[in-house]
Amino acid sequence: MAGPFLAHPITIGQLLSHNDRKRVVVPRFQCGFSWKQKHIEAFWQDLKGFIEEREQPEAQKRYFLGPVVTLTASDDETYLLDGQQRLATTVILVHCMRHLARTYGTDGEDFAGVIYNEFILNEDLGRTLELGELDDQFFKSTIQEATPKSPKATLTSHRNIESARKKLMSSLEQRPASESPQRALAYLKSIRLALKNDIYLVNIPVDAERDAYRIFETLNDRGLKLSVPDLLLNYLMRTAATEEARKEIRKLWNEMVRNLGKRDISHFLRHMWVSTHGDLKANDLFTTLKQHIEEKETASITFIQECAEECEAYVGLFDPKQLELSPEAERKLDDLVNKLEVRPVLPLLLSLTKHLLPDSGFTKTDFEKAIEKLLVFHIRYSVIAGQDAGGYEDVLYKLARSTRKLLENRGPRQESALSHVKSALSAASPNLEVLREAVKQMYLDADEAKYLLTRLATHLQTRSKETQVSETNVEHIFPQSPSEEWSEDQIKSLTPYLWHVGNLTLFGKRLNTKVANREYAAFKREYYMANSELEMVRSLASSYTTWDEKAVLARAEGLVKYILEVWDFDNSSRA
Repeated sequence: MAGPFLAHPITIGQLLSHNDRKRVVVPRFQCGFSWKQKHIEAFWQDLKGFIEEREQPEAQKRYFLGPVVTLTASDDETYLLDGQQRLATTVILVHCMRHLARTYGTDGEDFAGVIYNEFILNEDLGRTLELGELDDQFFKSTIQEATPKSPKATLTSHRNIESARKKLMSSLEQRPASESPQRALAYLKSIRLALKNDIYLVNIPVDAERDAYRIFETLNDRGLKLSVPDLLLNYLMRTAATEEARKEIRKLWNEMVRNLGKRDISHFLRHMWVSTHGDLKANDLFTTLKQHIEEKETASITFIQECAEECEAYVGLFDPKQLELSPEAERKLDDLVNKLEVRPVLPLLLSLTKHLLPDSGFTKTDFEKAIEKLLVFHIRYSVIAGQDAGGYEDVLYKLARSTRKLLENRGPRQESALSHVKSALSAASPNLEVLREAVKQMYLDADEAKYLLTRLATHLQTRSKETQVSETNVEHIFPQSPSEEWSEDQIKSLTPYLWHVGNLTLFGKRLNTKVANREYAAFKREYYMANSELEMVRSLASSYTTWDEKAVLARAEGLVKYILEVWDFDNSSRA
């Protein structure tokens, strides 16, 4: 190892532009670009603050941005083993500066060419920074090309790159509108000089990749808080027995990232752990995973293979067609996972879908019914009763582990997994008295309202025949933008109830725009009675002559019966 005493300061300009004429390359073990808005904002504020302060006579003329770890790979390449986020963000910033400078006339065009050749594409070196294999082509197309393109972001890291570009462009453009092009260009030049000469990194050179893995973890232990995926992949690569194993780990990891698409891999890792071992206790996720691997003496390659298998099942939960369920079950799973975005159910669903095998004793019919039970539980516990989110997760996480254990150790006299799920959810659900009272104070967000009212309207519509309510949209009886027909007293008293369940209904999309904001009496006369084919709307019109606070609460109370009929553990097919 090169040794800790050889660490030395280096400017961003030196690393990107004058690094012994070498390209900076992110090696294969690195995760993708992961900085979020908060990291980009912190980077920008630090840079902006330094540029403003250094104009003062006694100001510090150097600013340290943090450590990087590098490895000389060849005569023309330097591997960037740690520091990808900061250098990639710098290149994105220069891309934004170049775009803005080109709007400032001939001088701006010249400046744009200078910084492009310094920080992005050097005539001798080619691209000054190359990202890992999952991000490099996207980064090249959107940031580094002379004429950037806009390819579709297919991964979370791609979306992070897009988000960083938008954030930095917006930050650069926040200059006074009256500012002259010359003054605006002078500000960009001051940023360029700071990046080239005054923003320093602490470069820690190493002689081998394995040394970098240890430094990576040490940096995290010393307060540089790294993401769980970064740490886990780094750890698996460090502990792999052979170079061949490291290649396979990287391959399987890339496949997981591609399969997950824009979904965060750290969420998958957490849900996988919860599904197999229960909720996390005192330790963070990375420490927990590391301890588990070491205690079980699991080979790195074995662990990543298990992760890849779990990931394939996990991804199927977001795309119900992959599971080949009935159309109605596909709709319900889509409602639960994608439309309502009920993330705490994912570990339990993962436990169940992992055992959808011909000889497991757990059938697709069982799985479909389990989805219904979860919808019933979610609506009762979270949407209607609004009970503690921590308790909600505790119920589902414990059930995920116990259900997987039951399916893995099935015996002829054990209860079925479906019965186990139903009894646990039913026992944890609020009782009928609590639910009846809670409906009177139930406020919904837009997604909850769409799902709940559609299911209620379908139930009311199908009491005598099978009919699915579709092509409808949620509307407020007292509207979000009331017309002048509504009195000031009505507006004052009804505004707090805008998203109350009693104030919400479904209208046909085609008719809604004609009468959207009218006062209730006119609305009832011109639309409710004359045009609507929905039983939900007809019953509303026949029950209330005026619309006030009492009507909202009375209607909510009138819906209680139907809500409890639809979200019923013993007859969950209506959910």
